[in-house]
Amino acid sequence: MEELDYTKVFTIRTNETTLYFGLKSVNKMQRYIAGYSKIGVIASRTASRKSGALGDVLKLLGDKDVYVVDGPSPNPTIHEIEEMVDKLRGRGVEALIAIGGGSVIDSSKIVDVALASNVEPRRVVTEELEGLRHIPLFAVNLTHGTGSEVDPYAVVNLPEEKLKIGLSVIYPVASFDDPRYTLTMPHRQIICTSIDALYHSLEAVTTKATSPYTLTVSEEAARLIFKYLPLAVKEPGEVKHRYWLLYASVLGGIAIDYSGVNIIHALEHGLSAVNRNLEHGCGLGIIGPELIKRLYRETPANLYRLLKHLSPELKPSVESAEKAGEVLREFQTSVGLKENLGSYGFDAKSVKEAVESGWAIVDTREEFYKPVVTKEEAEKIFLGLL
Repeated sequence: MEELDYTKVFTIRTNETTLYFGLKSVNKMQRYIAGYSKIGVIASRTASRKSGALGDVLKLLGDKDVYVVDGPSPNPTIHEIEEMVDKLRGRGVEALIAIGGGSVIDSSKIVDVALASNVEPRRVVTEELEGLRHIPLFAVNLTHGTGSEVDPYAVVNLPEEKLKIGLSVIYPVASFDDPRYTLTMPHRQIICTSIDALYHSLEAVTTKATSPYTLTVSEEAARLIFKYLPLAVKEPGEVKHRYWLLYASVLGGIAIDYSGVNIIHALEHGLSAVNRNLEHGCGLGIIGPELIKRLYRETPANLYRLLKHLSPELKPSVESAEKAGEVLREFQTSVGLKENLGSYGFDAKSVKEAVESGWAIVDTREEFYKPVVTKEEAEKIFLGLL
């Protein structure tokens, strides 16, 4: 399959989003924006310009009234989202375009609803409000990790509470994935975002909501990441490697849209809520292998379907649980993820805070999974990763 013409643009329709995938796919935006005269653009501060994506979009917008605001930092805070809303409020924007990775696209979903509904972003995030409105949102994705361009989710940091909240907001109307835009990603981001996509696929097949469809797309996502992440690390300028990592990220986003994530994501959100310098994807990679051992014991057949592409020694039985975590850790180390929690300055006190923060999310996810560890066991695991 990987020998197909990867320069060709193709379309994926999933739930409420139409995704255009391939080189110069952003040109497909023209048909959507033709009827709008005032458009807000939330663009990542560096990547949108360095990749050329912002310039390409501005050319498409022509002489429309365009209001460009800088996007948030990684692990965006509610305060950054409030600032973006303040800059766009009163402009009368009829549509919103997000240009960036997961942090930008996630934040733009909240900005969109806050603007259209004339409510404060914090209320969108923390209250179950009725009658919320939104304007059309379009996403130009610049990383191969979050899958936010094909799902409704947003994650926001509440720094005073040391809490990270994930919520379902809105789907983009249309999204655009051009692998050329990922070629300027920093080396570290290549690794961290790809590992985020990997854990989307690994976790989606372990929840109560998993299905044959989720298993199919997740297996393909994992297979592609195992094959192409090592190649992208060695040859970061090769667009073909990025094409397949980006496609894997889309599949991972689709998987969690239908089946959700498991406890690894919840607990990592606690870690990066306490320490915003921890990249979400790499945080998953640090804690993931130990928790995959537990998840493999619960769902060996499902995780085997994915991890068999990493090691032929695994079997679809609980006896392979320890080995599954070990080969996953070895893979991550081989592509450059060698840090532990101590590398980011965590200590016993901050680990305890992080577990408490993450467990606040775990307690709300009974619909999707039963925790495979207790809070005390999670803390013990994290202390072993200092």
